[in-house]
Amino acid sequence: MATSNPSVGTAWTQLVPAGDDFTLGVQANDPAGNHLAVAATDADSEPSVAGHILATPANVINRALIGSGFVWAKSLRDTAIILWLHRWNSDPILFDAGVWDTTATWLYDRTWS
Repeated sequence: MATSNPSVGTAWTQLVPAGDDFTLGVQANDPAGNHLAVAATDADSEPSVAGHILATPANVINRALIGSGFVWAKSLRDTAIILWLHRWNSDPILFDAGVWDTTATWLYDRTWS
């Protein structure tokens, strides 16, 4: 998992590639009360919609809420906004590569305990 604090201006900025999971939000201590537009696209091109609106202090969005595709964001004020972003890849191939034990007993013990 990678954590970052990207800054986005008034133009659409791609923050998350298609396929990566994420959680994204506006910094809770943002003194200006900025608003952020977030959108997902199937193609690697800027959104043509207004997007979902996020604002401080506790408005966040993740892959489960926005859906698949490339994730973009932009400030809805005349200033850049500093965000918090957690990104990771939940690729099931890690199990096939032997990174984790996948025996039925191991999975059962960790899922139902």
